[in-house]
Amino acid sequence: MARPRASIRSGRAARRTHAGTAGDVGRARRDDRAAASAASLTRRTPAAYRIEVFGEPRAPWRSTVAQAIDDAISLGLASYDEERDEHYLAVPVALVSRPLSADC
Repeated sequence: MARPRASIRSGRAARRTHAGTAGDVGRARRDDRAAASAASLTRRTPAAYRIEVFGEPRAPWRSTVAQAIDDAISLGLASYDEERDEHYLAVPVALVSRPLSADC
């Protein structure tokens, strides 16, 4: 009695089967990379902030933007708009940031 032949796929059917599996793996890798990229965009690097006028520091480094803006207000370098309930920095004033380091 002859042994039954094993079924071997060839041609398009084989490529379709393997491409589907590989495509799923590739799609999962793309999804993982996209999720990692999105996470890196939402993660914030700790930073320090200070007020400078014409590039010269006028206040010490602060841990939050709000503290730096408070420095500008106390130095008279910010204006308050009651209608919008916001503070604005004067033209030569800059809010500068840098990555947080041990000397802040």
